[in-house]
Amino acid sequence: MCGCSAGPPRRSKRLNVIQVTDQRDDEDGDCNNGEKFPQGHESQALVDEEGQVHNQVDKEVRKRKRTSLPIVWNMPKGQRIVVKCNEDSQPIGDEGAILGKFLGTVARNGGFCPLNLNDWRHVKKNSGEETILQCVQTKFVYPRSCEKWILKSIGRDWRKFKSSLKDAFFKPAIEKNPNIKLKALYKLCPEDVDDDQWRGLVKYWKSKKGRPC
Repeated sequence: MCGCSAGPPRRSKRLNVIQVTDQRDDEDGDCNNGEKFPQGHESQALVDEEGQVHNQVDKEVRKRKRTSLPIVWNMPKGQRIVVKCNEDSQPIGDEGAILGKFLGTVARNGGFCPLNLNDWRHVKKNSGEETILQCVQTKFVYPRSCEKWILKSIGRDWRKFKSSLKDAFFKPAIEKNPNIKLKALYKLCPEDVDDDQWRGLVKYWKSKKGRPC
């Protein structure tokens, strides 16, 4: 008979989530404009029966490297995760960790952050920055001072995502056949990437400007 102790039961973790009741944008989606809200009830939507929300998030991340994080995207309308920040306006705590993972999914979403643009500044132009922040605000409440960190984080993840696509699909094809045609490269488009945006990426990578020095 094994004498090993099972140890103390793992404590559950719940996220601080509020329900926004004063909504005038039901058709266009929720938007809190980065304002602080009073602390609300603990979420019942983001936890499983034992309240292990991080178990579910980590499971999604392990299952697929480029997870879509549906546990956050599919939150009931009006619910938002309350994120606190430190003195440097950086998110902290469990809620801050979830925000960071969520921003990664926004960076990989071609609807918000087109992959065929060559410069992050171009992504933010023409209301792109406003649209991205409005997206994040439908799921999170945070101090307005955190907005710079959010955009910087998404920009970093956007560049990393493009680099990972290049390493996983473009470079191996080029190394195998340096004379490979564009049409053949177009066919390598990943399932979670828009075809037109992939073509734009490939054209840039094949151009003189897109080649490494």
